[in-house]
Amino acid sequence: MKARNDIEIIVLAAGLSRRMGHINKLLLPIGGQPLIRRTVETCLTCSTRIIVVLGHQLDPVRKVLDGLNVRFVVNPRYISGQKTSVRCGLDHAAGDGSAIMIGLADLPLLQPGDLAQLIQCFDDQAGEKIVQPWFGGQPGNPVLFPASLTLPKQDTGPGPFCRTFIKDNPDLVFRLQVDHPHFTTDLDTPEDYQTLTQSTKNLSDTILYESSIA
Repeated sequence: MKARNDIEIIVLAAGLSRRMGHINKLLLPIGGQPLIRRTVETCLTCSTRIIVVLGHQLDPVRKVLDGLNVRFVVNPRYISGQKTSVRCGLDHAAGDGSAIMIGLADLPLLQPGDLAQLIQCFDDQAGEKIVQPWFGGQPGNPVLFPASLTLPKQDTGPGPFCRTFIKDNPDLVFRLQVDHPHFTTDLDTPEDYQTLTQSTKNLSDTILYESSIA
């Protein structure tokens, strides 16, 4: 699909990757490129307005995104958790389009067609519903919000991905049921990464990862 200028995408890339140990998961290679770059390039296929929220190791993360047409914002409170990055991204979003999409940076299986499906569903709902992907009884992300929707301003309001708001307002939410794990597969642990690379038979990624922790 052609990249749209009426949809802003907030990519949350500020986290500590605590369960990865000393490895920043966003810099791990997937398909020959850093995970964060893969995610952002996927987002750029459907939107010209990308906000990347930085925090932990912001310089290395920014460096691997060099040359991409994105806007960087820094969350000074990233240590306090993901909800502060959501709030930071929303505070910097213009909100002058039809929708704001909020998503994780570590979605290794996400494809351009997945985002196109999400956006098409949003359009089919006349742009009036929050669209949240679901697979196997589990919510996924990114999540698409109507730009006209007023979200809570306080940190105690929306949890990660405005989870609390979604839970408290089910009448505003459309669940997009899908038959694949692209929206629900993220990377939290070294085991997750090794399982992914083995399943995709990407031996070069595995070698690079093992050398990085040697």
